[in-house]
Amino acid sequence: MSYSLTAAEDREKQLTADHAAVRIVEVAIGQDVPATVLAEMRTEAEARLIASSASATPTASC
Repeated sequence: MSYSLTAAEDREKQLTADHAAVRIVEVAIGQDVPATVLAEMRTEAEARLIASSASATPTASC
């Protein structure tokens, strides 16, 4: 978490270089991230997890 857009963008570059999913959300100091944004992020994370599990699952052939 960062308190400036520049710091957030710098951190985004570091994290995406490690293949992390990053989303910058502007939130006023003292406020919470909106529930809709958290729900979207949770849904996206679940979809990535399912996709990575499916690609990592070995398939048997006869």
